[in-house]
Amino acid sequence: ILRDKENFYIAYESEEPFTDRMLGRKRPRDSREIWKDSDAEFFISPDGDTDHYYQLLVNPWGALDDLEAEKGVVNYAWNSGAEVKSSILKGKKWCAEIRLPRKSMRPAAKEGILVNFGRHRALQGGTGRRSRGVRPPKSKGSSGQITRDCRH
Repeated sequence: ILRDKENFYIAYESEEPFTDRMLGRKRPRDSREIWKDSDAEFFISPDGDTDHYYQLLVNPWGALDDLEAEKGVVNYAWNSGAEVKSSILKGKKWCAEIRLPRKSMRPAAKEGILVNFGRHRALQGGTGRRSRGVRPPKSKGSSGQITRDCRH
């Protein structure tokens, strides 16, 4: 995850030898069905308040679901304004890049932001499993734009 004055940039690469068996499809934005697909989920708390966070769900076909939660109450009407690009490298992996406008969220804390990542691996003929999220330590973001290429 990187940031500049206007955006957060998130890149995700998921190894998947069975890309032809991944569950999911291109869906309309905010379909509320992406959690059933193979997907990556991002939980972001820019100000470090764990009672208030934003969640993005992205599947291999670039479908996006975004929501805001505060003290357990989910706001599906929140629109992040995020832009997603994804690609599938058959038999190897799928990748996603997200540009998330900072203006759609609370301001970031000077100490850094809290982020939690998770993956759901859903395959035809047997569902994979949800991975445990990883919460990196608070850190200052870097300036720049994601340039990772998933074709390799």
